[in-house]
Amino acid sequence: MGQVLQIRVIAQTYRVEDVETRWPGLFALAFGPTSPLPYDQRGVLPLVENVRQVIEFATLGKELSEKLAPALPPVVAAQQRLETALADWKPGEANKASIDLEEALDALEKFAPKE
Repeated sequence: MGQVLQIRVIAQTYRVEDVETRWPGLFALAFGPTSPLPYDQRGVLPLVENVRQVIEFATLGKELSEKLAPALPPVVAAQQRLETALADWKPGEANKASIDLEEALDALEKFAPKE
């Protein structure tokens, strides 16, 4: 890495609309009507963090948290693997972790409330 130019390996959501379409129940949980996060910043990683908080802190009720909690650990594990791979400049591992994260979110979505 140069003194002025930095090299970064990042994970970024290309289209927020894809997140909302693929995981509508989780999207609603993560970014409810009072969410201060602008729409264009509601990507996969903010979704994961917000859903984790909703579940762990039972902000939408204990019953919902208990329903979703068993499917949360694979999501968190994949997110952590992704962040570690990115920090270690390992794009191949990051790609695998991103696929695992999407699959874990698919599984969690099955338990999300339907609007």
